[in-house]
Amino acid sequence: MVEMRITFHEILVISPFLSGGVIRDFNDRNTRSLINDARYMLITREMSLGRLKPEDVSHFQIYTMRDAVIDGETAISDEAQEIQKQDIHAKIYMIRKYSSSDLYLGSLNASHNAVYGNIEFMIRLRSKRRYLDLDKLAASLFGTEKDGSDNPFQEVTLQTAIVEEEDEPTKALDAVVKEINRSNPSAVVHPEDEEYYSASIHFEACDTKGYQISIRPLLSRRTEEFSRDVLFTRLTITQLSEFYVIAVSDREQTVERILIIPTDGLPDDREKQVISSVVNDRDCFYRYIAFLLGDDSILSMLEINNAGVEADDTMSRQVYHVPALYEKMLQTAAVNPEKFKGIEYLMKTISEDGIIPEDFKRLYETFKKAVKFNGYRKCKTIQVYRLRIDIRYIY
Repeated sequence: MVEMRITFHEILVISPFLSGGVIRDFNDRNTRSLINDARYMLITREMSLGRLKPEDVSHFQIYTMRDAVIDGETAISDEAQEIQKQDIHAKIYMIRKYSSSDLYLGSLNASHNAVYGNIEFMIRLRSKRRYLDLDKLAASLFGTEKDGSDNPFQEVTLQTAIVEEEDEPTKALDAVVKEINRSNPSAVVHPEDEEYYSASIHFEACDTKGYQISIRPLLSRRTEEFSRDVLFTRLTITQLSEFYVIAVSDREQTVERILIIPTDGLPDDREKQVISSVVNDRDCFYRYIAFLLGDDSILSMLEINNAGVEADDTMSRQVYHVPALYEKMLQTAAVNPEKFKGIEYLMKTISEDGIIPEDFKRLYETFKKAVKFNGYRKCKTIQVYRLRIDIRYIY
């Protein structure tokens, strides 16, 4: 934990999230001391500066990452293009007083919740000024030339930074949503006939005066005005769930949020019906397998393949999909075998729909035997012959 009351000659704060009170404590730390030449440096995200007032950082030099660094570079491959975005994630504090320097590393943001509410972990490394001070640390971060093109940071002020200020009206609307969520909502589903269902939702009393509020099931477009008791009728089995969309408006702005409402009476086969409605052809099946395996490159390959192959040419698609999926399945078995529980559940759920290609069934069964994937335990070794593991799959 950073010692919050000591005075200093130099301080560096690197934190992605800030609170004005915490930064002001550092800013005013030397007010009643004899130290009048202290140096202050703050490195943070530009979006976090909207929480600060000029008096919070009156002594600080403020730095944020350059846009070119945040936006990253476009990674071009044979399959897809993607932009890797990055920003400050580190939490680092350096305090020097006389010849002693303390460096704090860990999880503590310079925010009120982190300092006074959360459980955080920090380590303190003690050194001497000849090894560590603000100039040496800044040179490591900025490079030899502070204004050079190799410096990933730029100096800003609260006036010049492009900040995202808190939107007070939206904040008020979110408070209404939280009030509704705290009213212990509950729902019950009843069958109307063999095809349709009704869902009745009950809310406890909550203050929503002055706002227009509507609610609808997440998987349906049917919307009702909010009240303590809301009834939805003529819902299909695939439209039933515990997720509901709440829309709150003050006639100028509107926010939509998803609530999870405990629901009794959901049909036992609802999940199977929902999955079958989503994974309704072989192309969707391959996409869902790639999603379960967590491989963006396979998903990109599928999209490119769909664009270049006619819809009825399923055989050529199949041949194109299987090698990449096989490689990914082998890697997953070695590093994250728990993911196969999702594949097993999917195959059991849609086994009667005729969606799963026979080639994939045989491949999957052979694969499980080959890697001795019993009980979803991690394999110690996997024998792989004539298989090229693409560099994209190495993390």
